[in-house]
Amino acid sequence: MKTFKTYICIIQGMVFLFLSSAHVFAVTPEVEKAGNSTMSIEFFDKEDGKLIRKGCGVVIDQKGSILVYNMLFRKALWATARTDSGGPYPVEGICGENRDIKLWEAVLKTEGTAIAPASLAALPPAVGDRVFMKNPWKKGDGFLEGKVLKKNGAKVKLLFSSNVPANLKGAPIFDCSGKIAGILTDVSMKKESPYALAVTVTSDIRFNEFNPLGILDWKLKLEKEWKESPKGIRHAANYHIMSKDYKSAIPLLKKLVKKVPAQADAWSRLGYAYGKSDEFGKSIEAYQKVIELAPDNPRNHFNLGQAFAGAGQYKEAVEATQKAISMDPDNHWAHYNLGVVYLAMGNVESAMKEKEILEKLRPNLAQRLVSMKEKGVSR
Repeated sequence: MKTFKTYICIIQGMVFLFLSSAHVFAVTPEVEKAGNSTMSIEFFDKEDGKLIRKGCGVVIDQKGSILVYNMLFRKALWATARTDSGGPYPVEGICGENRDIKLWEAVLKTEGTAIAPASLAALPPAVGDRVFMKNPWKKGDGFLEGKVLKKNGAKVKLLFSSNVPANLKGAPIFDCSGKIAGILTDVSMKKESPYALAVTVTSDIRFNEFNPLGILDWKLKLEKEWKESPKGIRHAANYHIMSKDYKSAIPLLKKLVKKVPAQADAWSRLGYAYGKSDEFGKSIEAYQKVIELAPDNPRNHFNLGQAFAGAGQYKEAVEATQKAISMDPDNHWAHYNLGVVYLAMGNVESAMKEKEILEKLRPNLAQRLVSMKEKGVSR
């Protein structure tokens, strides 16, 4: 089915490109005029001031406010923008954001120069609608004609009449009336392609407003908010876990479970970090909390069994692991761990029953269990 859909997309693209090459679609005067609001923007590195990327934006009011895709500012300290008729205009600061669609409202330092803005569409584009995009990096290059292929919420997949350069990321998508219907967010970085992704914008879009902040001040504000957010804390803890620095992850995860006490995954990460730090008592407590929140997940009972085994509480380890197996009978790791616990208890007969099950599920683990028995290895 997936292959069939791929073929359909390819055929659609070939038909669209053929039609585009056969005749030129007329760009309406409204689109032509709105295209003048498209800006080319250069973003400069915060360390050495070198140019790090090129993108686009669009002017939306007489004050010089522009819409910019916020990912273009990654690692950038400042930026300058140009239109066909003038510039460069420094991006003076950020005055608002919409995190749902990753757009910033920025302010240009125009020194009184009037730049014609474009208006936002009242309604988002529908599948099949024609759209236009201007390339401000090539004077006289005209517009790219496109159409909406798919929609998923505020995200749309577009197919254009020619390949879309990477430096058009952030460019406005215009409808046939010259209104801004979307902002380009993703293009192919490895090889130019006529396909691209965008987020739709309409006249009722709202930004979290505040007094204008310089780009650096805003980035620092975001960094602080990020570090204190559950997502940021989880990200930092995961970094330590991936580096096998489990003790450094623990205080972060303790902070995380305070912020999201009803999130089973946060408690599970804390239990894992405690277990890897040989703090099995605390690991057991964390996993018991996980089971309170998500009792129907066999993985949670499996993890609790491992924590009990690490603490030498073999009877409890058997009960928790058997619970996991009752919920997921083909979990080979659960059968293997149960066999290991039985060996640690000196219950060879029960361990070999697990070996027999493993011979059907995972023969290499069955052989490993036999080797542990022969060597007299205990947990």
